[in-house]
Amino acid sequence: ASEAGEAAAVAALVRYPQLLSVSVEANLRPTADYLRSLGVDVGRVVRSHAITLDLSLEANLKPTVSFLQREGVEELGRVLSSQPSLLSLSTQSSLAPKCDFLRSLGMAPLGPLLTQYPAVLTLSLEANLRPTALALAEAGVLSPPDPTLRPR
Repeated sequence: ASEAGEAAAVAALVRYPQLLSVSVEANLRPTADYLRSLGVDVGRVVRSHAITLDLSLEANLKPTVSFLQREGVEELGRVLSSQPSLLSLSTQSSLAPKCDFLRSLGMAPLGPLLTQYPAVLTLSLEANLRPTALALAEAGVLSPPDPTLRPR
C-alpha cells in the first residue's frame, strides 16, 4: 500500500476505532464491493465517513440506495462519494420526511435536485429546512405560503 493510503487508513481508524472490530469477510469486504459496484469511491467514503463500513448491507445500505433510486437520484456513485453520511440516515425517520417536505414545496420531481445537491438530505428538517422555507415564504419567495412550513 502507498504511504498516502496507509496514512488515510490510520486516520480513519483514529476517527472510528470500532473498524478494528468489524469482520473483514462479513462486513468490510461485502460493503466495499457493493459500494464499488455503484461507482462509489470507497477510499473517499472511508476517509470522510468511516462508520459506513460498519453499516449493515441489508438493513442500511441497500434500503437507502433503493430509496434514493426510487426518488430518481442519478450518478449514485458520485452522490454517495460526496455525501456518504446519507447511507447512515434512516429512510423512514429521516430521508422520507425530508423528501415529502421538499415535494410539499413544489420541488417534484426530486431526482434532479438530489443528484445535484444531495447534501440537502443531510440537513435537519426542523432546524434547517422548515425554518428556511418559512422565512422564504414570509419574504414572498415561496408563494403561496404553505401552512406545513410552520415548525412543529
